[in-house]
Amino acid sequence: MARVLCALVLAGVFAGTASAARPVTVTAPAYPLVCGQATGLIAVTFPAGVRLPRTIAPAAVAVNGRAASSVKVDGRTVSVTVARKPGVTCLSIVIGKLTIAFAAGARVDVGSARTAAVTHGARTYKARISA
Repeated sequence: MARVLCALVLAGVFAGTASAARPVTVTAPAYPLVCGQATGLIAVTFPAGVRLPRTIAPAAVAVNGRAASSVKVDGRTVSVTVARKPGVTCLSIVIGKLTIAFAAGARVDVGSARTAAVTHGARTYKARISA
């Protein structure tokens, strides 16, 4: 199967002082991509102890360079809806790498957490957190 890189970039304001700001990346190494793109609803559930903002504006989230359709924060879960690229009729599904990058300005404080769960449809994928 082909290996494809899909980047989901979330930007916002980091909790804590400016000196504590650092980027956070969540990576799911084997994730289903439709025509090389993440589509539909993607939910990232962080472990207890991770602090998230109450809201993240859709304009602050980019998926492969495009703004997300919607973003919802509910407790420890960030749900991002990703619209399919207009005009794409391809229906092939490949297993690729999904990378969700929270910019240094995002209010995401992962503490010592090193894993998260990424859910798409009925399947959940283990993801690694890098801070």
